[in-house]
Amino acid sequence: MSRTLSKSVNGRSRKPQSKENSRATRARSKISEPPPGVITAKRSSSAASSNTQTAKPKAQNSQLKTQYLIGQGFDSHRFAPQLDPTRPLRLGGVTFESERRLAGHSDGDVLLHAVCDALLGALGLGDIGQHFPPGDPRWRDADSQQFVRYALDLAGRQRARVSNLDATLIMESPRLGPLRERLCRSLAKLLNTPPDRISIKAKTPEGLGLPDSAIAQVVLLLERTEP
Repeated sequence: MSRTLSKSVNGRSRKPQSKENSRATRARSKISEPPPGVITAKRSSSAASSNTQTAKPKAQNSQLKTQYLIGQGFDSHRFAPQLDPTRPLRLGGVTFESERRLAGHSDGDVLLHAVCDALLGALGLGDIGQHFPPGDPRWRDADSQQFVRYALDLAGRQRARVSNLDATLIMESPRLGPLRERLCRSLAKLLNTPPDRISIKAKTPEGLGLPDSAIAQVVLLLERTEP
């Protein structure tokens, strides 16, 4: 009986020890493991880092911006019947069959001179006379398309291109209405712009007393991409 009591006492004394040991073991395991919140924070931090890395190209692309530059050009020439009869009448790079001829140091293309002026003005680079002085013998009877190409090259160096153009031609004759589409196609090709973005209006100088004058007014829009 004493042995049985001894065993039961010993048994009771062992059970509390085993519970305490297991509790201590569980406590140590909890301490050795980082709290769940810390793990979650680390994961969310790495996820945010990966999101930031993937978002960098988008941020770089969003830094590209487009500027819009407006240019206005004006030019006028007089008709001079005493000029060389072999000198053609040229408007917008198109040769017209006409007895009237425009005076000018170059070919007298009043429309292209106004286009060149508008391009240079949009870029803040002065006017056509500064780049092509009228007294310079190099430009005598020159094709005015080269003046426009020169201005377009300057625009290209600034990452700018023509978006659209609106022009008004004012003269009594020849009548330009039937030739408007031809003029638009010529300018569109020269400016590397879709024809539907080129507008040319023909007017007569009613009441202005300018029967021997040709006047061109041009407004254009340049799109320039900035890094």
